Amino acid sequence: MTSPRPQLPVLLALAVAVSLAGCGKDSPTQPSGTAAQQDADDATQQVAFLMAQDNGTSLESQATPGQSMTASRGTAPMSAQGVASTDTTFTIGSVTWTITRSFFNAIGTEQASYNPLTTVRMTLGSRGVGNIATAADTASYGTTGSLAITGLSAAQDTLTTNAARNDTLQVSFAPRFRGGRIYTYLEGAELVENMVQLKPLTSTSWPLSGTATWTLKVDRLGSNNRGDVSRHFNVTVVVTFNGTQTPDVTTTGGYRYKMNLKTGLVVRS
Repeated sequence: MTSPRPQLPVLLALAVAVSLAGCGKDSPTQPSGTAAQQDADDATQQVAFLMAQDNGTSLESQATPGQSMTASRGTAPMSAQGVASTDTTFTIGSVTWTITRSFFNAIGTEQASYNPLTTVRMTLGSRGVGNIATAADTASYGTTGSLAITGLSAAQDTLTTNAARNDTLQVSFAPRFRGGRIYTYLEGAELVENMVQLKPLTSTSWPLSGTATWTLKVDRLGSNNRGDVSRHFNVTVVVTFNGTQTPDVTTTGGYRYKMNLKTGLVVRS
């Protein structure tokens, strides 16, 4: 397309993506050569943009309970953003979130609230609507999702996250590898599988393992007008976590990248 004590487990939330309902394009263009490289570049850049946003402003990065809830990756504490651990509807930046949370102990009994000694699992449902922006990207944004986090008790040394999310975005962005301005409408389906983080979480607690797979359907637009569609294509972006800030990425066509989870910068590899 831009976390710290055991009693406060926070996750790096990721996500985004798709199902292009109502688009009416069942036979997307299959580019080759330069066009295929540009499609892969742009799709990977949009995933990086969304993951960097999740790193500090998304619902899931705010949603894990504790006495001093903190956004993931060293961003401002929730209290500084006006969000309490008990809130179920709140606004962060220009995105309004509505959430539902459930906590469970080791034998699967649901608990009324988070207990750092006995809570081992949380499930979360979310809905977010608004706008997100960086110096290079602006987007209207809608998302729904669910996730399950295990390892929440103070006695456990890792968090494991599995999640699914569906997002819709209309984006204007400066492409990373060429000049100009790109306008895109995309919808996608994203799946996070067995993302593991070591506790206590800090600003450098990048996921040790696991994957995030994004299946995107993209309309390339000629302008900011949603109806000004010049081309449609499908693409899959797979992020493989490796304990660093720059995990490996493989995009449809065999294109490979490194993605900076904090800044959203993408480089070819």
